[in-house]
Amino acid sequence: MTTIATMRAVDETHGAVRVEDLYDTDIGDLWEACTSPERLARWLARVDGDLRVGGTVEVVFASSWTGPARVEVCDAPRHLLLTTEPGTDDEGQIEVWLTEEGSKTRLVVEERGLP
Repeated sequence: MTTIATMRAVDETHGAVRVEDLYDTDIGDLWEACTSPERLARWLARVDGDLRVGGTVEVVFASSWTGPARVEVCDAPRHLLLTTEPGTDDEGQIEVWLTEEGSKTRLVVEERGLP
């Protein structure tokens, strides 16, 4: 596995971080690891709330960031878009794409709106 990470400016005051990696699993399994509260809690964050499009969840990341996020897009098993801190000056987005590559799955995660 080779993790690729890039940073870019979104505008004069905000940036984005994009991380991608290729996993030795099928797209359904990786989608579940990214969207199931039980599996997310094992590796990334505790998520509680309404996980449907338009729903709001409370997220507690392993990094200790805690806050609300609204589910904007949930196109299983390929695309997920969350707005973090919706309606505030700290609003950002976390976008996830999954793509099959043979028997493996590429995961791309981009977080936008970083200071």
